[in-house]
Amino acid sequence: MSVLLIVLAVAEFIWASPIVGFFRKGDPDVIEIGSIALRLRCFTLVFSSWITISNMLLQTTGKMWRASILGFARQGIILIPIVWILPPFIGIWGIQIAQPLADLITFMMSVPMTMSVIRKMNEGASRDLS
Repeated sequence: MSVLLIVLAVAEFIWASPIVGFFRKGDPDVIEIGSIALRLRCFTLVFSSWITISNMLLQTTGKMWRASILGFARQGIILIPIVWILPPFIGIWGIQIAQPLADLITFMMSVPMTMSVIRKMNEGASRDLS
């Protein structure tokens, strides 16, 4: 899964301008701004698989609060404040880096949430074997 995301990220990075241009023909400013945002997003695309799998693991193991927080984090709890806070300080750049930054922070949140569940599962499995 991660290899496919890496390939997709590289392809998006290379062809960012034509991809954005497909949706917004004839507006070079939007294409330039959108291309930068898409290229920045490519750097964190590989984290999406970990975030998604972590969320599913938390849901299936009955950790509903952790799963809900993780699910809301990327698109709400983290992204919205970033979009409100950064642009007044760094302008359009703040909007362009908002999604990749939200993905990175969500990834950093998901690692300890997921690893604690995996540790408990491993402890239970080793008790079952004894």
